[in-house]
Amino acid sequence: MRDATTISSVKNVTTRINLKVRGEPKDQSTLLGIAPAGTRLIVLGERKKWFKVLFGNAIGWVFKEYVELTQKDENHKNIDKTDKIDKIDKISRIYKVFIDPGHGGKDPGAVGQKGTREKDLTLTLSKYLKEELEKLGSFAVKLSRDQDQYVDLKARGRAALHWGADIFISEHFNAAGNREAKGVEVFYSIDLPETKGKATELSRVIAQVSRTNNRGAKVDKSSRYPGEDRITVLDITQDGGIPLVFLVENGFISNPLEEDSLRQDHVLREIAQVQAKTIYSWRETRPAAI
Repeated sequence: MRDATTISSVKNVTTRINLKVRGEPKDQSTLLGIAPAGTRLIVLGERKKWFKVLFGNAIGWVFKEYVELTQKDENHKNIDKTDKIDKIDKISRIYKVFIDPGHGGKDPGAVGQKGTREKDLTLTLSKYLKEELEKLGSFAVKLSRDQDQYVDLKARGRAALHWGADIFISEHFNAAGNREAKGVEVFYSIDLPETKGKATELSRVIAQVSRTNNRGAKVDKSSRYPGEDRITVLDITQDGGIPLVFLVENGFISNPLEEDSLRQDHVLREIAQVQAKTIYSWRETRPAAI
């Protein structure tokens, strides 16, 4: 079969986000590494939605959607229009946290015995978290939704990628047939095993402030695509290069006692505060890709 790769008229590109470099022009091919946002890459060729690039001493592939052409100055030297931003960035880094309030609109999520809707709790908690992060400083924060509306799962992940998020956190509340089930658990990406420690930490501190069980850090593997995440928002965001992606189940609204607790505004505020403080503590211990 003839190789469909063609010589590209594009010579250099700059990554717009922390971008994964693949060994082949396929979504699930071997990961060679992550090119941080602002990285300049030499283009060797292209195939449909992919650019073939020189990545260190290796040759890899990146999504065209997440790069932009590198500008050239009058002396024909390659320059990156984000150079000035990068210099400021090293002095005072503003981290981008994308918060995803789960469910919304036609999708209520789980519903407790007293009519508590997951979509309402996630939105309230997410707004509180945004407020707490902004008070701490060092963060730019964006929500996937700021009202009761339905947002497609893939659209949530893509919005985070287009914005260039450093951290993606999807807020949820759990439910189970067993009404005695309770506690907090945090899902991390199967492709980012190095983030398990942070997921473990986040689960622990939320459980402490909520005075409930700590169910710990977990992955949710896809049965259809071995080695991939079943959770859509985690799969899309980590595959696009966001180095810290988590989905937090902040308690069980199917448990009558836990539902009563989570209906209290001050409890949601306390959860937001402890999440914000934990995220703030990660600033100096981030993976190199951020």
